[in-house]
Amino acid sequence: MHLLDAVFLNNMPTPTRFMFSALQIQQFLVVFLPGQCETMKGSLKECQMFLCVGVSMLASSIFVIHIFSDVKIDIWEKHQINTQTNVWTTKASILEKITVLPAKTRHLLIPNYSYNYRFLLNQPDKCREKVPFLVMLVVSKATDIDTRHLIRATWGNETIIPGVVIKRLFLVGVDPLFTIPLQQALQEESFVFQDILQQDFLDSYHNLTVKTMMGMEWVAKYCPTASYVLKIDTDVFLNVDFLVNDLLKPKGPTRLNYFTGRILNTGPIRDKAHKKWYIPKEVYPSDKYPPYCAGPIYLFSGDMATKIYNVAQLIPPFPLEDTFVGFCLHEMGIKITKPPRAAFHGHKMTFDRCKFYKLASVHPFSHNELLKVWPGFLPKNETTCLERAPKSTNA
Repeated sequence: MHLLDAVFLNNMPTPTRFMFSALQIQQFLVVFLPGQCETMKGSLKECQMFLCVGVSMLASSIFVIHIFSDVKIDIWEKHQINTQTNVWTTKASILEKITVLPAKTRHLLIPNYSYNYRFLLNQPDKCREKVPFLVMLVVSKATDIDTRHLIRATWGNETIIPGVVIKRLFLVGVDPLFTIPLQQALQEESFVFQDILQQDFLDSYHNLTVKTMMGMEWVAKYCPTASYVLKIDTDVFLNVDFLVNDLLKPKGPTRLNYFTGRILNTGPIRDKAHKKWYIPKEVYPSDKYPPYCAGPIYLFSGDMATKIYNVAQLIPPFPLEDTFVGFCLHEMGIKITKPPRAAFHGHKMTFDRCKFYKLASVHPFSHNELLKVWPGFLPKNETTCLERAPKSTNA
């Protein structure tokens, strides 16, 4: 098993091990078997038998992968419906003072968030030498190699603010189109940059909740004394200087029970045409969610990671990650802090350096545009912005 470490394979859940084993069989048949038949000293009949067995193994492996692929894509969504139907319907309306934790009505066989997901790639020593002022949890996918390089070179640069300790981590799961070369490339990238976290769950939109909880778990276990944590997507323009110096203020006292971002007050989408966000009444009967922060970017104090992770073990999973975090905050009775001057901009915005200086973030923002405008954004130069401001005139 030179292509995949045995310990790595054994640490995976059974379905994932099935997938990896099947892929190894295919690689064995494609690479090893033809050469083996050419060099076999046995009869042609023996070689034919060898090939026959191999083809049978290949057919079985393809069948396993096909079945597992169909199942694994839907498994989270089906689990949500099974779990939520049993739980969220226990309250008549979320407009009343709800409790998101109906423990008395929850069947013991219904699992919580924790499926005992295991770290395949981890950075346990990331915070050992210096306690970070800010931890960036960047949502990524295994295949987004170029995007991660772009983030490292722009707003994800750990040394971007002199004198402020910042740590960057990319959150990934197991890619649906898993290949051994892809996993090896991810392992090598993790070894070089020491900034990738991966657990053995399927990387999909409806597993963003699991991915975010992986980040919370990591902070809770390996970096609990960090002052602040930022959860952010890659299609965001982040003004780190404004975020750190204007919003968080490193020289001031560290806030506790702090959570902020672009606050939303919405309800579930019932239209099946919006499959990505569709939530049936059987899953969530009320027409309103507790307040929550938009998923592309939100900021919280370091103590909140442990609190959110702990309460997430008790709350049934929900496919919409930002809404789920809002449930956690609601259960703990923690109110979201309104950011100053709408610092987290939630609509597409044409780049203007002077306007962007006054914002913490803009979403969405394309990677190509980020690559183009970033060199002119830093170093910060507000003098030119003051020169552009209209001069007051006396009537």
